[in-house]
Amino acid sequence: MIYPVHTAKLLATVLFVLMAGCATPDITPEHLTKESLKQEQQVQFKQALIYLNQQNKRLADVSRPLLKHSAPDCGTRTRYSAGIFLHRSSEYTKEQKAAAIELYGESSQVQVLSVLDSGPAKGKLFPGDQLLQINAQTIPENSTANAIKLLHAAMSEGDNVELQLIRSNEQLTVTLKPEQICDYAVILSPSDAVNGYADGARIIITSGLIRYLQKDEELAFIIAHELAHNTLDHIPKKLTNGALGAAIDIILTSSGFPSPLLATGIGINLYSQSFETEADLEAVRLMKNAGYRIQGLDKLWQKMARLHPSTITHGQSISHPTTVERSLRLRKKIQQLSN
Repeated sequence: MIYPVHTAKLLATVLFVLMAGCATPDITPEHLTKESLKQEQQVQFKQALIYLNQQNKRLADVSRPLLKHSAPDCGTRTRYSAGIFLHRSSEYTKEQKAAAIELYGESSQVQVLSVLDSGPAKGKLFPGDQLLQINAQTIPENSTANAIKLLHAAMSEGDNVELQLIRSNEQLTVTLKPEQICDYAVILSPSDAVNGYADGARIIITSGLIRYLQKDEELAFIIAHELAHNTLDHIPKKLTNGALGAAIDIILTSSGFPSPLLATGIGINLYSQSFETEADLEAVRLMKNAGYRIQGLDKLWQKMARLHPSTITHGQSISHPTTVERSLRLRKKIQQLSN
């Protein structure tokens, strides 16, 4: 909108008077130079990268025994894994790149970012190792994505994989025997919500949940619970129930009875609480098979109740049992498996 000249002057005058009458801070912040701001940004980006990688590694380290020892429960949904994270400093975002180069060095080669504590690469590969070839094949375009594709293809049958690499300016050849694990990617979500969920193909764990659960056994239980949802086909079963409800909605609507997805919602949630209980109990078995300590896990639901007191009596709406029910049933299952 274009104001007449006299109106614009009036607005400017009003704005000047308003600003002149506004309260001001008692202390005027000192001027910060561009260089000092840039240096502090670099420090904070480095800290953020280190923390993110620590979270990813903890999640992967806790998940690994579950994915490995649960492979028989995953049927055909398995793959072979070397237990490593790869990256390249130049592939980070524009804001992170300088910090990544300072942390990990500037190299055109794909590098090992971290090695899982219980994977086949432990003691054979180390952070900073630069990959040159995988089974005598050069990594196309030196891209991390291409390196991962090439590595997965080389491991697809579970055969030994030969890696040519550079470590401390010395060229080496390392042979790995990949391990079979469940093919359900365990992914870190940046959300601050304390939550974990499965979608039939993946397991998603939030940063908020990782921060809240300091004990690895507690985190392992949530991962095992979501893994159980996948291995027991709970997601497709709920979708099937929802589809049956949707069919009823269509019949009711076509017969003149308004049904705004009522039957669909009932279908999806019909056995939801039973599925959650089944996943809890199966998670304990998966944890025991993976070598985790299961005693005291029932207290996890007491801990979650402190965070969400409404779940003590009402659960999470109608989809989940109360934390009281979950704790008691879990305690009984632990006693059975401990005898």
